[in-house]
Amino acid sequence: MEDMSILSSEDVASLFGGLIPDTEETKEEQQEETPKENIDNTEKSTDENKSQESGGGNKEEREAPTQSASSPTPNLYSSIAKALVEDGVFPDLDVNTVTDAISLRKAFEQQTDNRLSAIHKRVMKALNNDVEEDIISKYEGTLNRLNSITEQQLKEESTQGENLRKELLMYDYLSKGFSQERAKKEVEKSLNAGSDITDAKEALESLKDYYQKSYDKIQADAEQAKKAENERYNQKVEYYKKTIDEKEKAFNSIPLNKETKEKIFNNILKPVYRDANGEYLTALQKYEREHKEDFVLKVGALFTLTDGFTDFSKLFKPAEAQAVKKGFAELDNVLQGKVTTDDSGNIKLMGNNSSEEYFSGNWKLDL
Repeated sequence: MEDMSILSSEDVASLFGGLIPDTEETKEEQQEETPKENIDNTEKSTDENKSQESGGGNKEEREAPTQSASSPTPNLYSSIAKALVEDGVFPDLDVNTVTDAISLRKAFEQQTDNRLSAIHKRVMKALNNDVEEDIISKYEGTLNRLNSITEQQLKEESTQGENLRKELLMYDYLSKGFSQERAKKEVEKSLNAGSDITDAKEALESLKDYYQKSYDKIQADAEQAKKAENERYNQKVEYYKKTIDEKEKAFNSIPLNKETKEKIFNNILKPVYRDANGEYLTALQKYEREHKEDFVLKVGALFTLTDGFTDFSKLFKPAEAQAVKKGFAELDNVLQGKVTTDDSGNIKLMGNNSSEEYFSGNWKLDL
């Protein structure tokens, strides 16, 4: 039995319709001759003929283009529109609005928009709500196939027609919760009773309703889940923004200005990269993904040195103590008259302060 959930290439092709056939009516219209204009047979004077030959006469008359005898008549465009309606290509097209090439083109564009917009909007909505592509393909393909089945196909007295009716009846029973064996028995009953055509019509409508409602529920659930996800994300954004704005210092030691706060916020929450799967990543997420081991080691070290992110002062106390110790040692050297010289022989007192800077007053304690 053919899997109704798979969209075949023929099904895809049928979605967009076929080529416009050349009807006999169209061919006859194309062969029509353009009505000839009445010709004024009044004899013209010799002076008038000479004037026209030499470029005289009215300027508008000389510049007016002459219509080609092969130019199409307005009836051609309306005939094309009529054929499209009768052949079922554009059944909703208003033939009365088609009078020339421009109006025919506009009608084409409008009909194409009407036909594809519903499908396009539905698919885009599903994708935006993170419905998986294979699920979208399954339901769109199944609904398209069901909607393309005609009454003539259902009534067809052939092996193909009978198999189609069996298939519809079988899927209808299965969709209603029947077991495989019981569904087969019900299908056989319908065939033996000769009611398979009527039953297949009902099964077709039932399946359309079943798959459409199932698809609608998937769409609704996905939309609700997406909405809840967005709300959680917005709450997280507000929390981070509020917390960062209220922080005057990082780790209770490093002052934070407005620009630095904005960078912190962006690194945490602003998507700036996109991976091969189309997923957006922040700068922090990108670093974590590309340097997993290094990221874990650094976070682990930070967690350990701060007693589980509770005491960040330990990160700065060793450095502060070392700087103070160095400053006092240099100060002691100055007080005891211990001086050093640089490569040029100039007296060097503290840090990078030269003797010239000292005596000029441009010096400072390097504490």
